Amino acid sequence: MIEVVLVASATLGIVLYLQARFSAREIRRNRDRSIASMVILDRSSR
Repeated sequence: MIEVVLVASATLGIVLYLQARFSAREIRRNRDRSIASMVILDRSSR
């Protein structure tokens, strides 16, 4: 019984870790894109 709990918690930990890495990558990509678009908008407004 304890083995089932350990395997389930380890699996959940791995899934959450991978999800956090993927989310961080998406956030970083979106932030870089928004910074680039702000630079373009700033240049076009001059």
